Amino acid sequence: NDLFYIPLMCVMCVAIPFVLVTIAPRFISAAEVNLFFLLETIIGPIWVWLIIKEQPSVETIYGGILIIILLLLLLKKLSLYQ
Repeated sequence: NDLFYIPLMCVMCVAIPFVLVTIAPRFISAAEVNLFFLLETIIGPIWVWLIIKEQPSVETIYGGILIIILLLLLLKKLSLYQ
């Protein structure tokens, strides 16, 4: 059964995201592509928490909150220039 899931996870979690990250700068700026990488560090622990029920550490929660606050400040700053 694992012989089916392992290649599927490789395609879903590695191949497709790398293709999308390679194509993304054609449509959005490199800074916005980088924001998606920052969001991945937040969303990953949330998925683990919701699906596997593994409790994140306090440092992980604080780091995620800090990244979200900084992203919101950056988006506010970018919207002022448009």
